[in-house]
Amino acid sequence: MQPKTRLAGAILIVTSVVAPLVGAQTYTYNIGPNYVNMSGGRCRPAVSDTETSLIHGGVYTQVVTNYSGNQTLYCPITRRGTSFYQNALTAPDSVVKNVTLTDLTLRASDGRNDGTMSCRLFASQLNGSIAFSTTRYLCSTAGGCLNSSTGVLWTGTSTLTWSGTPLGTVSSVSWGLSCSVPAASGLSYYEAVITPNPTT
Repeated sequence: MQPKTRLAGAILIVTSVVAPLVGAQTYTYNIGPNYVNMSGGRCRPAVSDTETSLIHGGVYTQVVTNYSGNQTLYCPITRRGTSFYQNALTAPDSVVKNVTLTDLTLRASDGRNDGTMSCRLFASQLNGSIAFSTTRYLCSTAGGCLNSSTGVLWTGTSTLTWSGTPLGTVSSVSWGLSCSVPAASGLSYYEAVITPNPTT
């Protein structure tokens, strides 16, 4: 009879360890907002062949001074920084990590007075389509300008800002910035504000 008693005790211990782990999987993650800060050094061109026209510093990416025209750069918004936001789904999709981007600020420099720097946000939606924000142009006004002609003759450092759900109600796991950058100009850093999943 003694061996049976020991076996029952072992089963009781295993059950008490597993129970809290199962309970943790059903927790609702609804904290936030989450601030995701990224270096402009992460921005890359569409194809690697044009990397030779770029300078990547520790905190920036700049187009070389002798580049002809504008270089298109893509800057990712880190998904890892939002991994604690989750929505529970029914099987077979156990969890989807999609949230909403509400604000973004980019610091950039325009070194040419014969070109204009512009950027827009994009998000890959769960149905496969791409959503875009309005395009903003770097100019002397903090936050940027909506008119491309405003910043043509301007040079200097300023910010581009999107606020109030610039991508509408698009909920995604994959966002980024797409920027058209003239020669001798570059992107320094950017900060995104991510809202948590709704609680209902």
